[in-house]
Amino acid sequence: MQTTPLDQVSILVVDDHDDTRALLQFVLLDAGALVQTVSSAERAHQALQIAVPDVVIVDLELTGRDGYWVLGAIRALNASKRVRVIAGTAHVSASERARALAAGFDGFLTKPFAPDELVTLIAALVRDPR
Repeated sequence: MQTTPLDQVSILVVDDHDDTRALLQFVLLDAGALVQTVSSAERAHQALQIAVPDVVIVDLELTGRDGYWVLGAIRALNASKRVRVIAGTAHVSASERARALAAGFDGFLTKPFAPDELVTLIAALVRDPR
């Protein structure tokens, strides 16, 4: 039986753009991940109350509460495992990247990004014991 790069890694995708959610879901499912998608920070918060994923990919510029709010909600969880959180944005600058990483995001991706770049980043994060 052949394994996939993200075999059984649970991932929550938080993005308010339907096309982005669909593309991420396709790429991640193809890589073997278990994927849930939501369209808002509030829905992400609800999903996190039900199940804590291994990884959350969140758009920094969500309508309403932003990706930084989602990060805070994740870090406030009393989870038995550490959730890796990846920020994604189309409006990138060196200062935005630095701000996101300083805030506690584990990774940062500029949209659009190559599918293999995303899969490689997630695989590296879930292998890292920190």
